[in-house]
Amino acid sequence: MHALILAAGKGTRFRPYTEKQAKPALPFLNVPLLGFPLAHLEKSGLTHLIVNTHHLPDTVKSVVERLTVDRDYDVTFSDEQPDILGSGGALVHAKEALLRDNQQGLFVYANGDEVMLFPHLQSLKPLLKAHLEFGGLATMLVCAHSEVGSRFNGVWVTPENHILGFSKIPLSENSKGLHFTGIMVLSEKIFQYLPPSGESHILKDGLLPAIAHGEKVCAFTQEDLLWFETGDPTSYLQATQSCVNHLFNPSDSHHSDLLRILKRYYPNANLSQDFFLGKASDGQSVLNGSFLVAGDRVQIAPGVRLRGFNVIGDDCHIGQGMELENCVIGPHLPPLINSTLRNQILFS
Repeated sequence: MHALILAAGKGTRFRPYTEKQAKPALPFLNVPLLGFPLAHLEKSGLTHLIVNTHHLPDTVKSVVERLTVDRDYDVTFSDEQPDILGSGGALVHAKEALLRDNQQGLFVYANGDEVMLFPHLQSLKPLLKAHLEFGGLATMLVCAHSEVGSRFNGVWVTPENHILGFSKIPLSENSKGLHFTGIMVLSEKIFQYLPPSGESHILKDGLLPAIAHGEKVCAFTQEDLLWFETGDPTSYLQATQSCVNHLFNPSDSHHSDLLRILKRYYPNANLSQDFFLGKASDGQSVLNGSFLVAGDRVQIAPGVRLRGFNVIGDDCHIGQGMELENCVIGPHLPPLINSTLRNQILFS
């Protein structure tokens, strides 16, 4: 399976954190955001990975190289300079890599900063199966979301799962509005509809013209799929808290998928009822009823007060006099001492 992960965006809503690292390179539960779609692609038969870059490309390349160093699939970077090409232009720019050794002429498109959890361990396999059964130009992975039509544009579908278009208002009396998760399967025929050069948008400039031309563009609804908004710091912290709750609830239907992803990147980590600790880390003695997700080689001094949920990155030292509540501490930061942090994100 060929796949394109889109990692070129500027992450403007997540500033100032994206001024030093591209958003897909930023950690979520100590895993680079890009690692979440990557884990789903790997589970689904990935053979050729293409990653597009533009904003702070070296931060993306470094993360991808680290995450794939022991993998047996092909990795290609599609750098967009001097201008970013958009979600449609990215596909055109990466066309050669997407179609090289691709006998089926199919590939997966995935946003590089999407966090989603499945209620099973099959990841994208049901989506790929549905695409082959539909036999159309594209199949979009969608889910129900209460804010479709208000905060988010909806993917409006017929009872037969055919997509009519994208809007905040219904496009027909019997259409249903669903949320696009940022992942879809595409046929190479999409290149007939996208502009051959320059910036373009996959929905406006690719799928809508295809639909108007009579192409079959379908939606696959994954029941009970959880998609998390991480586009701004407030949403990011809310998503972190939600995922921590799923991680420490073994009876939750999404627990296994999240644990699988975290263990992909932290294979030696230990999970208990209130902590997930990477190798050579210590911190369970100061939990006091809170939840802790810690990377490798994390040290927490006696007397530190942890409340709510906290995520602490690799090689961090939380020293004397610290109190943390609902915080995300990035990796490789200088030691923290004698301060109180609540609802904070700290990245280098």
